[in-house]
Amino acid sequence: MGSVQNIRNYVEDVLVLVEGEENKINALVEIIEDLKKDEATSNLLLIRVDEVKPEFKEDFEGRFTDFNIIRDSDEIAERQDEGLHHLIKLREEVAENFHDLDVKYGRISKTLEALPSRMAEEIKKL
Repeated sequence: MGSVQNIRNYVEDVLVLVEGEENKINALVEIIEDLKKDEATSNLLLIRVDEVKPEFKEDFEGRFTDFNIIRDSDEIAERQDEGLHHLIKLREEVAENFHDLDVKYGRISKTLEALPSRMAEEIKKL
């Protein structure tokens, strides 16, 4: 287990402290390294990985009982602002998609509404 926190300019640098079995830590490092190659997932998670510098100690101290995210008050406000921005953008995209669907299915609905009378006309012709 361990912790993660932004350091220096919290937009850029992150410190992840973990302790445990070496193979599990290596698996975590590999997942983080893979984010450098997977731009789509990185964008979805709103993170960018430029460099990973793992440092290993021989002694496993067992000082972490769970995994914590450490944030300072300025960072919390900034994250809220960023989250609000993403929610507004999402709302705009959803509204646009609903408009597109309304246009598309509105035409289909009008066609379906006219169908019974058109069928009745065709039946009369028979």
